[in-house]
Amino acid sequence: PAGEMGSLEYTHDIRRSRRASTGFKKGDRVELHPGLDDWMRGDRYGTVTVSNARGKVRVRLDKSGRSRLYPADRLSVVE
Repeated sequence: PAGEMGSLEYTHDIRRSRRASTGFKKGDRVELHPGLDDWMRGDRYGTVTVSNARGKVRVRLDKSGRSRLYPADRLSVVE
């Protein structure tokens, strides 16, 4: 049955809810915090690719094309 402990569906739902807890979702446009070295090197904006349960967010940076992991509190959504 769906939602039962140990089932694949249950695990998937838990992961989805944890990802939402960072406040970022895949595809969000973000700006890095000015205190980060990458911001000072010119990589100021990027796109969220993954958000995890530990409060970390993976961002693909616009200028360099690199994908880096940042704490969620060091990012802000750009509209």
